[in-house]
Amino acid sequence: DLLPAPPLALLSAGVASHLSVLVGSCREEMAFAAQQPDEETGFPIFGAFGTRVEDEVELKRELRWELQDVAPAGEATEQAITQIIAAYKRQMPGSTAQQLWNIIKSDMAFPVSAIMCADRCAAHTDRVWLYRFDGYGSEMAYHAWDIAPVFGNPLNAVMTAEKQALMRALYVAFCGLGPAPQLFWPKRGG
Repeated sequence: DLLPAPPLALLSAGVASHLSVLVGSCREEMAFAAQQPDEETGFPIFGAFGTRVEDEVELKRELRWELQDVAPAGEATEQAITQIIAAYKRQMPGSTAQQLWNIIKSDMAFPVSAIMCADRCAAHTDRVWLYRFDGYGSEMAYHAWDIAPVFGNPLNAVMTAEKQALMRALYVAFCGLGPAPQLFWPKRGG
């Protein structure tokens, strides 16, 4: 085995206490935009890396499947599913079932894992930062799109050279390899 214990158990035990930790995720980890925009609107066509859902019935079915190991089938679970969907609809009025599912599924996977890692590390050091990348102008916050500009590989025309330089400067400053831009990075815990 590569590790002597599960990663979260190791973080809980403080094995990373000597490190500065930056952990985060993108808002729409489970979504993607097609290469070609919609011909009528000019906006990206949204899809999903995972399950495609056509309507709220399918959305509820997917949520039920995702929750089966933590919530027993029954009226309380059905109410929780309805409440989850309603909460996301309030935050994303006019969204399709697929757009809602992309965000719900993203939230269930990536940010939760990042938060669990950050919280376990923050119990042992105050050098822990947590972020969520919301995209370029609140658009296109797909899996790994927070990382590419740091390495000089912007994924779309929305990323200006100035924004790319700022993102690179933030990461470099975090790593202690350069001057820190005058921005506030909220710490997690500590």
